[in-house]
Formats: sequence, structure tokens, C-alpha cells
Amino acid sequence: LREVWDRRELLWFLAWRDVKVRYKQTALGLSWAVIAPLAGMFVFSTLFGRIARMPSDGLPSSVFYMAGLVLWRYFARSLESASNSLVGNMAVLTKVYYPRLITPLSACLSGLVDLAVAFGVLLLVAAWHGVIPAWTSLLAPLWVLMALLSSLGVGLALSAVNIKYRDVAQAVPFLTQLWMYATIVIPFS
Repeated sequence: LREVWDRRELLWFLAWRDVKVRYKQTALGLSWAVIAPLAGMFVFSTLFGRIARMPSDGLPSSVFYMAGLVLWRYFARSLESASNSLVGNMAVLTKVYYPRLITPLSACLSGLVDLAVAFGVLLLVAAWHGVIPAWTSLLAPLWVLMALLSSLGVGLALSAVNIKYRDVAQAVPFLTQLWMYATIVIPFS
């Protein structure tokens, strides 16, 4: 960790590079950070709120589902990026020495930009519906830290396996999608 701290400028540079590369040649750019959570909110609100009529704890279903999807989307994308980070940066890793932890960590940190934009959209959707966040919302940074550490931990293990077995890159998006549906908490009344 001391070496990571000593090379923190490299960490920030790699994280910023990941953000710039992600949106470099897209027509909509950072708008994708708004479109994706809104689309997920629409699908979940329609499927679980209107069709299945699942209760949403007294909240509008769009706010209820978007609150969960914003953090899950960050976790899933960070896990995918971290698991592919060593293979994606192999050219740099074989030429220059730096702590290998920096590469997956920068992949997880770059997702914080999308998370911040999506969280802003969540606040706008909540304000649109007249929902005032509870005082427990102040704990959101702890949840983000847990998501970051969880995606980094699993991503570190998967990135090492991905070096030998490239199937990991194909399996991780599939497994995170299954994981989301396997761990979702849908209140039944």
C-alpha cells in the first residue's frame, strides 16, 4: 500500500485515462452515464412495479429501483473493468515497474465518475417525485466504499485468473448479470 501511495499520481492518471478512453469516440459521451441508469430504472419499474406489482416500501417504484441499480451498476462495471485491467494493460506492465495493484484500483476509481453522474440523476428523479432523502442517506459514501472494495477484491482475483484463462473476460459480465438477479431483494407482501 505504501508503494501505491507513493505512486498515487500514476493511479489518478490511469483512472482519468480510463474515463477519457471510455467516452472518446462515442456520439453521446458522458450522456451514457445518464441513459443507462434511467433505462434500468424504466425496465425494473415496469417489470416489478407495474406488471408484477411488487411493493416498493412506500416509495415511487422508479426511485426505489434506481437507488439499488445505481450502486449495483457501479459495482458490476468496476468488477468487469478490474478483472480485465491486467490483460488490457499488458504492454505497460511488461515494460515499466509499478505496483500491480494500481491497475485494477484505477479501473475501480474511474467508475466513480459514472457513479457520481448516476447519483445526481437519482437525486433529480427523487426530487421529481417529491422524495426527500432520509438522514441515513449520509451513509452513502460507506456503501460506495464497500462497493469499491468488493469490486476491487473480486476483480483482483479474477484479473490474475484472466491472465491465464481469457474466458474470464466473457464470463464476468454474464456472472454479474446473474448475480444481480440472484441477490436482488424483492419485498413480497
